[in-house]
Amino acid sequence: MLGFLVAAMTGTSLLLGWMAPSTAPAAERALTTILEDARQAVVKGVVGGPRRWHGLEVTAGPVVSLSGTLLTASSQVGGFHFEVDLLGRIVPTEHWLRQKSLPEGSDSIRIQILRQGPDHPMSRAQWDCVRALVTALREMPPHQQTDFPVQLDATWADVYGLTRESTIHIGPLAVAGG
Repeated sequence: MLGFLVAAMTGTSLLLGWMAPSTAPAAERALTTILEDARQAVVKGVVGGPRRWHGLEVTAGPVVSLSGTLLTASSQVGGFHFEVDLLGRIVPTEHWLRQKSLPEGSDSIRIQILRQGPDHPMSRAQWDCVRALVTALREMPPHQQTDFPVQLDATWADVYGLTRESTIHIGPLAVAGG
């Protein structure tokens, strides 16, 4: 009788897992997939030729939750060029697609990273996306081989214990065979 109970519980667990897959962060995604997604986000849909940018800013987005059944990017217009959601998905905005500077007149590319909480660091999937975006942007003409200075906004600097407006170096995302 105990065997039937174990078999029924295992079967139900597998069925529920198949019907409602886990919304755990996408840390299992291969780096090659993340880099390919970043390359697609950088070139796909860009109107006209790419322009020369002079830096990259990583900003903290709003605090959101994984509890919703549909987790999508929060905005296509905001004051940023790319958004990375909690699951490590990269979404280019209209500012990027049209190669427009931000309203503040900055000549930097801005990546907004959504957060799970005020003091939470980026997930591994989000950090891999940032590294992949930097790599893809460096590969894109007219930037080839250019080392973008990358600045963390005050929120991320505080989370990581760095000075405000810290400039960091992000090396290229190296993947096997890529």
